[in-house]
Amino acid sequence: MKSSDIDKTQPVFKSNNIDKSNISTKTVPSSVGVKILSPVSGKDVPVGNLTIFGVSTDNEKSDCTVLVDWNDEKPFQEAKAVGPYGNDDYSSWTFTYSPSYHTIENGINDLTSKLECLENSKVTTKWHSINVTGVVTSDANPISTSVLHDPLGVLPQLKSLSTSPSGSTQIISSNQTTLSPTKLLTHMELSKDLMFPGEAQNFTVKISDSKTLQDVGGANVAVKIMQANIMVNEYNGSSDSSGEYSNSWNIMPSTPSGKYDVLVSASADSYQPALLTGSFVVQKQLSVEASLLKRLVAPGDEQMIDVKVIDANTKEIVPGADVMAKIGQKNGYNGTSDTSGAYSHTWNITSDTASGKYKVLVSASAEGYQPASLTGSFVVQKQLLVEASLSKELVVPGDEQTIDVKVVDANTKEIVSGANVLGKIGETKFSASTDDSGSIDYTWDTPPTSGGNAYKVVLDVSHDGYPKVTKTTSFKMDKPQNLLEPPISNYQNNIVKVNSKDLNDSQEESQIKLQECAGMLSSVDCNTEVYDKPILNPITDDKPILNPTTDDKPILNPITDDKPALNGNIDIENSTPEENRNVNTAHDFLASVVN
Repeated sequence: MKSSDIDKTQPVFKSNNIDKSNISTKTVPSSVGVKILSPVSGKDVPVGNLTIFGVSTDNEKSDCTVLVDWNDEKPFQEAKAVGPYGNDDYSSWTFTYSPSYHTIENGINDLTSKLECLENSKVTTKWHSINVTGVVTSDANPISTSVLHDPLGVLPQLKSLSTSPSGSTQIISSNQTTLSPTKLLTHMELSKDLMFPGEAQNFTVKISDSKTLQDVGGANVAVKIMQANIMVNEYNGSSDSSGEYSNSWNIMPSTPSGKYDVLVSASADSYQPALLTGSFVVQKQLSVEASLLKRLVAPGDEQMIDVKVIDANTKEIVPGADVMAKIGQKNGYNGTSDTSGAYSHTWNITSDTASGKYKVLVSASAEGYQPASLTGSFVVQKQLLVEASLSKELVVPGDEQTIDVKVVDANTKEIVSGANVLGKIGETKFSASTDDSGSIDYTWDTPPTSGGNAYKVVLDVSHDGYPKVTKTTSFKMDKPQNLLEPPISNYQNNIVKVNSKDLNDSQEESQIKLQECAGMLSSVDCNTEVYDKPILNPITDDKPILNPTTDDKPILNPITDDKPALNGNIDIENSTPEENRNVNTAHDFLASVVN
């Protein structure tokens, strides 16, 4: 079992995988060693990706490589050289544990670094291991502000370490190293832990003397920004008189999202070099656009919300985003943006929806993006309820008509006083305001000479804070009456025809007698018995013809019409009954029906 902070010495051996014809001109340092500086052994680290940093005895004259593993899982992975002499200078190195090899798991993780140095086809190897504990946390990885230095001293100034075969191990410790007189104290500040495309990450490095805490000006500062094992950007400079070095990195819209590591190295004359690490996350950001169909609605209306989800920087559509629209405190609607990045929802404003302002919260989330939200509002307007009733449905021309109106709030049913009521009845208009009971009544006289049709009553009702409401009702007018006739509803026409052939002999004689009397200038000789009994038409009429002596409308001569030609020379006896019987006589009269 490997022990933390212990170097493991392997015997020198000949590698079969190396081309012997290619003999390196570089040499192995007189003493070799490798160490993981960050994180320190025994530290708790977040599960997932982890970047480690270390140093080794490699220099510009040696041919060395640093490899790492996780829990002895093979093959070894090559670390990234970040030494001052270029890409093959492993005097400083880094490696990120990620899914491409293995991430940090919950619990104990054994991390091992291995230094291999080649000289004349011979490989010299050294190891160093640490144990870290992976923990689950939602917090972002904090920026390390600890002083990371090379406990082995200014590389490659190492005290000679044996590389001969040995069954024992040696611990690399500071008392085995020739140290520089003073260590550099390095501190770094990043502007944000969470960045978005379009923003700038600012970093400031502060260099000071670890003993006196005095600012160190003129120190060489190198800042590398890396994602996994890829260096994204590099900055080099010197600390000013206050010991500070500052710069910034603009995060472009095309910058990939994910975790970025910041590696800072500082060195100065007569000082031991120092390393410092930090990290931040670049996350894509969503942009949510939303619109409402109406800003002002009334109960019974339809409301609709349209949502569009896009990338905040590239403006590309984002399909498959989870969208939630929350209306007020109760109603919420969920959905997914389609291939055009759009989502819409429609709902009805029911009659029982309370009036007032309603807030709308729209939020969207998608994998690899920072969630985004948007707020808005619309207003459900108060609604008037107008009730109207007429005193009569059928009105006789000339009579009075009355309309009663009541106005209340459609939702709360509360009385609405002071509402303006404008009415129109045919060509007549009136206006009034509702009283404390929310009511008005209006009475008017109908025209006596017009009718036989329907009249509409149109009411326009309005009040502050309410939309105008129009209410329509109607009534019927009876036909106008002729002043010389009974009311239309109180009479009927009856036409009675009397045929002489249908009369019996006695009735026929009476009729003849009446005709004779009607043709005389004087009715002295007429037998009054003829008029004692009314003559009925047994077929067409059940109402008698009244006696002319008691009625102011005499029975006219049926033969000569209502204007008889009186002639004193007429010989009545020359007219025989046979001739009279051959004449059909029709009597038309208006029978009054008294109800």
